Amino acid sequence: MANDLNMMIVGEAGQGIVLITRILASAIMADGFRVLTTDVPASTHRTGVTYSHIRSGAKVDSLRIEEGEVNLLLALDPIDGLMIGLEYIAEDCRVILSNQVLGKGLISLKDVSIDRIVQSFQRAGIQDISVIDSGLIVKEEKVPSVCNNMVMLGAALGTGLIPAKMESIEQALREFSPPGLLKENLKAMKGGFHFFKQAESARVKERI
Repeated sequence: MANDLNMMIVGEAGQGIVLITRILASAIMADGFRVLTTDVPASTHRTGVTYSHIRSGAKVDSLRIEEGEVNLLLALDPIDGLMIGLEYIAEDCRVILSNQVLGKGLISLKDVSIDRIVQSFQRAGIQDISVIDSGLIVKEEKVPSVCNNMVMLGAALGTGLIPAKMESIEQALREFSPPGLLKENLKAMKGGFHFFKQAESARVKERI
């Protein structure tokens, strides 16, 4: 678990980015770490791109992350993650992409595939990229599609870059989860976490 975090969460308005930000900020503070957050809202209601900055570390003194300093990018929409994230990501950034392509905010191209998006990150020098089949995980966990954001939160936790214990994350989720969705959100978050861990284990075996 790292102590210094410069994280950006990107996606479409209405995907639950603010909820993820609140959960992470609460959990990080509960575990005794300093944390600063800021939200950049969509320009139009529920149709544009929105993103959050989450910073944690002893020397953090600014709400906004400077260009080239993001070390964890979580993209609930991969097109938006590419278009916004490339401005901010560091060379060693860990990129977590949902495979659910929406792209309503910046571009809307039916032929844009997740493979092309990954290749674009790779051409920019980013190699540590994980694609999360959040739609499949939602189906396997038998939770509503609105829980996609919690699947992606779980995957981000699997990186070990976020300075918060799972117990603190679960407590924050109980505090901030919308009424009637707590059980489903917990299942989705844990499903995303386990999916990421299994995928990472498979990647390590391939390298051996």
